[in-house]
Amino acid sequence: MVLASAAAAEILDAADYMLLRELMSQAGTTRHAPQSLRLASGTMVDVRVERIAGSSGALFEIFPVEATRRPVPRKQHIAAGVLPAAVERELREYRLSRSRVSISGEPGTGRTTSVRYLAGDEPVALVDAADVPVADEGNWCARLERLLATHPGLVAVESVHLLSPPLAVWLAHALDDSNSWVAVTGAPPADLAAEHAGLMARFVARVELPPLRCRRNEVPALARTMLAACNPGASSRFAPQALRLLESQLWPGNLRELEAVVRAAAQARSAGDIVSGDLPAAYREHAISHRLSAWEQAEHDAIIKALRAFGGNKVHAAEHLGISRSTLYNRMRSLGITGP
Repeated sequence: MVLASAAAAEILDAADYMLLRELMSQAGTTRHAPQSLRLASGTMVDVRVERIAGSSGALFEIFPVEATRRPVPRKQHIAAGVLPAAVERELREYRLSRSRVSISGEPGTGRTTSVRYLAGDEPVALVDAADVPVADEGNWCARLERLLATHPGLVAVESVHLLSPPLAVWLAHALDDSNSWVAVTGAPPADLAAEHAGLMARFVARVELPPLRCRRNEVPALARTMLAACNPGASSRFAPQALRLLESQLWPGNLRELEAVVRAAAQARSAGDIVSGDLPAAYREHAISHRLSAWEQAEHDAIIKALRAFGGNKVHAAEHLGISRSTLYNRMRSLGITGP
């Protein structure tokens, strides 16, 4: 599953990825008219899906329907204990010094979880850039200014890459004029526009969260941790075959998607071994036939980035990568590209 833009990934919840997988299984190789869909958040979107010929993947284009937009409920906080150990060490050091921190990563990699870990026992005030269209820009700015002036703990501005360029510049100046303890979260540095990159560059302390596809060897341990968190005291456990299936997935929704799958499996079997048949249907087959090497992973990520940059246009993506369109299709098939 390839999402044509990073902004599309921002509005998706873990449950939405499972729904998109179902749509992918029903799609043909020709582009069809968009379908209207209500996401788990309540947001209405138009979705166009096109299967990638010769592969098990598909390209999705998602268009929010602005007229139906309404406040988006907060996504569930990802379970504790799932951040990389090196990230936790960095955040503990920054907590002790009350350093201002920028936290970057793909949606679902644990940006909000990192903010809460950074704060420790201190109170946290979250201000989300995704709320600007709903809350009104003036009200959003006024609330942030009040928090910067009065909040005793950590003020976190989330998803700053969603801010308009003028608002990103305003935020940079507002932070320059404040002595508050602040963290910002946003997309990976390579995906940032100039104004957002300039904003993030003001933070000397920086944490970059890896996507789950780059932590595939950790997936079994992460799944066990999440199972214990969502089903405390239960005697259920993952069978080795189920863990191998989970490890083979590319996880476009990252930790949040994995947690949704773990919760679904825990509901299917509350005691004993969770086997492959207890996983949601879309996760019962291996997504890749072998583990990607470091070179293959870099190639995989470069193709995904190019597809995003050109809105899913494979001709332009191939030109940008310096390869033919047929070579792009072959590499997508070989690399098992089924995630952003």
